[in-house]
Amino acid sequence: MNPAPPDRGKRDNKRRGGMKYSFKQVKESFNVKADIASFSFCFFLRPLSFYVTAFMLIFNLRPNQASIISLFLGVISMAFFCVGQHGFFILGVLFYFLYVIFDCVDGNIARVTDSATYYGKFLDGAIGALIESVLPFFVAAGFYFAGHGLSFLFIGIGVSISMQFALMVINRIAFLNRWIKLEEDDKRDSSVLNPLKSSRFPIKKVGNVLRDVKNVSLFVAAIIGMNTVLLTGFLASILIWALVLIVTTTSDAARYLNVHRRSRWDTRRI
Repeated sequence: MNPAPPDRGKRDNKRRGGMKYSFKQVKESFNVKADIASFSFCFFLRPLSFYVTAFMLIFNLRPNQASIISLFLGVISMAFFCVGQHGFFILGVLFYFLYVIFDCVDGNIARVTDSATYYGKFLDGAIGALIESVLPFFVAAGFYFAGHGLSFLFIGIGVSISMQFALMVINRIAFLNRWIKLEEDDKRDSSVLNPLKSSRFPIKKVGNVLRDVKNVSLFVAAIIGMNTVLLTGFLASILIWALVLIVTTTSDAARYLNVHRRSRWDTRRI
């Protein structure tokens, strides 16, 4: 076992809330020059997040808790967007910007308290991928429910699918890049997290059963025609499989990735 770093006690004291943090400390923990982001992000949303972070640290908020808050804010924003009324649209915009701010708050807290983990990065990225990929659909749905044409709803669906596909391509490249590295190092029994091989849940067996339900539903529907029962079975099999992947992967990520991160590649750290 590796010896604890010399500042371990100080860091643990910070995590327990033994130290308070000022706005200046929060801001100085972030390397602004290394933040390559949009104008609105650099000069509006990110600076606001420093104030929110300093305030939330009074209540000893932790990075992952801030990530969960950002998720709830994002979901509420999507709900407001799809109502189709201008007043609710304004609320949707407000909650969306709050989601973005808290998406910064979790990283701010992690940096200033020196409590960043790989799991925190995973959770933050997963939430961001979810909200940003469904945003076009919900905005377009609200536009449709406001009485506009159906064409924009389909465009919104197409844009959301395109974003989800882009994220899938990025993650697939990362997965194969890791696979190549493991083969080069001849690490067949690596403990690296595999999202399709859980040690606590028969994910492959469940996936195979659900895949059969989906395929049989389509096959039978092609013979006798689609009906409510078959459509329900088809959609339920896909939904359950998606939920299994989300819950199992997130659970295993908390187990394998919840380690302290001191990445020399994170240029935003001071």
